[in-house]
Amino acid sequence: MTDMSREEICSQLRQALELRRKYCAPLQKQSSFPSSSGLELNWKDGLMQVCEKSSETPLLQVPSLDEYYSDMTQLFQIRSSGPVSSYAYQRLRLLQTKFELYTMVFGDQESQDAMDTGHRDFYNVRKVDTHIHHSAAMNAKHLLRFMKKKLKRFPEDIIDEKNGEKRTLQKTFDDMGIGWTDLCIDRLQVWADKSCLHRFDRFNNKYSPLGQNELRTIFLKTDNAVGGRYLAELTKELICDLEESKYQHAEWRLSIYGRKKSEWDNLSKWVLGRAGKGTDKALLSPNIMWMIQIPRLFALYKSTNQLNNFGEMLENIFTPIFEATLFPEKYPDVAEFLQHISGFDTVDDESRSERPVDRTFSSKSRAPPEWDIADNPSYKYYSYFIQSNLRLLNMLRHQKGLNTFAYRPHAGEAGEVHHLDTAFLLADGVNHGLNLRKSMGLQYLFYLAQIGLAMSPCSNNQLFLAYEKSPFPVYFARGLNVSLSTDDPLMFHQTKEPLMEEYSIAKQIWHFTSVDLCEIARNSVLQSGFPDEIKASWFGTTDFVDENKPPSTNVPNLRIAYRRRTYKEEMSLLEGCADAAGDVGAMCNLLLLSPSKRLEESELPSFGLDSPRMRPYPASLPVPGEENALEDLGSLLDSSVQQGGQADLGEQVDWAVQRNNHGGSCTSMSKMACEAILEGQTSRKKSSELISHKGTAALPNEQSGLMTEKAKDELLNRITAEIRHTQPSRDSFSAVGLAAFLGSVGGFAAAWFMQHQ
Repeated sequence: MTDMSREEICSQLRQALELRRKYCAPLQKQSSFPSSSGLELNWKDGLMQVCEKSSETPLLQVPSLDEYYSDMTQLFQIRSSGPVSSYAYQRLRLLQTKFELYTMVFGDQESQDAMDTGHRDFYNVRKVDTHIHHSAAMNAKHLLRFMKKKLKRFPEDIIDEKNGEKRTLQKTFDDMGIGWTDLCIDRLQVWADKSCLHRFDRFNNKYSPLGQNELRTIFLKTDNAVGGRYLAELTKELICDLEESKYQHAEWRLSIYGRKKSEWDNLSKWVLGRAGKGTDKALLSPNIMWMIQIPRLFALYKSTNQLNNFGEMLENIFTPIFEATLFPEKYPDVAEFLQHISGFDTVDDESRSERPVDRTFSSKSRAPPEWDIADNPSYKYYSYFIQSNLRLLNMLRHQKGLNTFAYRPHAGEAGEVHHLDTAFLLADGVNHGLNLRKSMGLQYLFYLAQIGLAMSPCSNNQLFLAYEKSPFPVYFARGLNVSLSTDDPLMFHQTKEPLMEEYSIAKQIWHFTSVDLCEIARNSVLQSGFPDEIKASWFGTTDFVDENKPPSTNVPNLRIAYRRRTYKEEMSLLEGCADAAGDVGAMCNLLLLSPSKRLEESELPSFGLDSPRMRPYPASLPVPGEENALEDLGSLLDSSVQQGGQADLGEQVDWAVQRNNHGGSCTSMSKMACEAILEGQTSRKKSSELISHKGTAALPNEQSGLMTEKAKDELLNRITAEIRHTQPSRDSFSAVGLAAFLGSVGGFAAAWFMQHQ
């Protein structure tokens, strides 16, 4: 196959983004929508149908399963084609190089801006653990201390009843031959170790303290003989820890298995502390949101005769929440609990392939009610029906003015890369995403769509990928929307603050700066499902997606401006509004301060990079005597700002003149320029709000960083006279030499400025 042109490649990438919009477009309200009393719910081929009672036509619709499979095939062909992969790799590498150059040039300025924000630092910016499983949200020491306390102080607690015989906590441990003094971290056996590498089955066993499933049921389950009281008490302690930290937040995942419709009611009562569930106190806090995870365990439930078909599982999961949305008075607990849920997740071992049992058919040929074999549906089949029903639910809730839910599945931790094809089409965010490193086309699409990636390097280190091989720092440098999360602190972390532990390790291993950490924390808040009004209060603005407030985020506007500008460049390139060569040249001008190319068509003002201290100097200055020569030199002088002593700047300019083989004859001109640039200028006033990504804020004194017109005219006249005196003949004065000299003056003036601010 011959290589495609860049226009053809960009056209295919745009097609891929359009495919995603079919499944993840913003919700729209219909002008008129029937009241709940006029609606009825019906299931058809695994999808909930919301219809008027007098009609069988569904009011809400999503793409069909056949259309979805067709789109999946088209996406695979696009992202796996050679030309697209090569192009994506080139663009991603350029993004990574741009960031490296950016941090080299502006790293010191970022640090200074961060210091100028006053009381704000990494410890007191908001950060959200967007991927954490509730049953493993505590560390091993916390669980051990809790178990010891219960066994020592409350040994007579009734924790089970079998055949009319009540079993106490003491009796349970006695049967295991364990006393409270025998309990220790090593005996608890919950830490993941090297034996778990590529062995997800062994990792799952770590959820059972002391290797006993009974202890897991007693201490880490919501639905047991004691109404989940122990886990509720543990949860209250964890909430207290989060509230004490104030700036740390979490989205804990609770499981809905789909075995019974009553699961939703039981779980809602446990969270809200009602009907004898939990501790009789609601497990709610400003520091937490709840998420629902759906384990992909249909094959297990079918083989144990808990379910008849996959359609029944979907009905058990979604019918209660559709009914609670339409008729909250009938299901008050579920309706209230839904207000505290931010999203849905699907979980299981991705590395395990489905067995080829009775699979001589295409999965799309069987609707869920017909899926009655003891074999798991494929990942994309699962995902389609979960996301589509969730999408229909969101449409309904949006019509009624209720909160909606994100779909943020586990994808790309292990297993097949095509799981991430599914996630690209359907997901609002992804947990893990490690396998994006195996597909440049898909990774670039995730960048263009800015799909959130909640990554857990400590978890990956124990299960699938060594820490030093994690793609997280590369994703971050390239501008993918990444955040750090803990996954399972019980197995992977040792401290009371596992999220801070995750950030700390990343900082040490990958040499992240404070600004890097704060940007990652900001990403985590944007990815999270906390209400917009809460995010607005944290970020200090209601327009928190497009506006940055350094006093709230501790992320300098320089960093946000850089991210926005590079993203806009990629989108402009994709839409045919720019060319790749111009992009490279612009980057050299901005970051390397090279005078080789003028940014004639850049939109730097809209990205906050057009202040006097950031504006690229005019490049390729004409030879004196030509039209506009003095005007261009005047622009160079306008862009200068006094930052220190004349000697330092003069030495750098002189060095540049000598390096470019212009000899000592130009030294007097360079010193003349330096003197004029520095003369009469005022020291730059520090301001953390000097640059706004929406535009450039004026300097405290608009003219404080610029030469006066009179001084500029005098300097231009002096330089003109000097040129005529030293080089009376224009023919003997090389145009290239003077252009290089003037470029060197500007370049090193700007470089000297950046070093000393």
